Amino acid sequence: MLVSGLASLMMIVQILAWIVAGLWLYLFVEAARQLNRESWHDREPYWAFLGWVAPLVNLWFPYQVVRDGAAAVGAGTRLVGWWWAGWLVTGILTGAESVALAASSGDATPWLVTSTVLALATLVTGALWIRIVRSMTSAAREAVSVR
Repeated sequence: MLVSGLASLMMIVQILAWIVAGLWLYLFVEAARQLNRESWHDREPYWAFLGWVAPLVNLWFPYQVVRDGAAAVGAGTRLVGWWWAGWLVTGILTGAESVALAASSGDATPWLVTSTVLALATLVTGALWIRIVRSMTSAAREAVSVR
């Protein structure tokens, strides 16, 4: 009962995070394209939303959108690769957590270990995302003030 309640809460949090992050990223990419018309973007701004949920391309399109948006405003892109690696690891760990839960026959230890590692990976990835968003926002503000 507790596990299903936590899973439902996580689903709601993930949907809200997707909406907020997608909206911010979409608006950011649109602004970055205006600030630096010569910058290269592998993906159109709408991939800021679709890239996360489109099967298969969700493995690299969001990374490209963030990388290109950061580069367009002169924000550092060094952390973007680390953040994306963390994002992929959390996806793998989420699947492992589900397998551990299904395989546990009375012994919750494998699920608890997997869940703990997943929580730590999520915290690290979230902290990297916050640094990237702040860096991109700061670089964009500076680019606007220079104009």
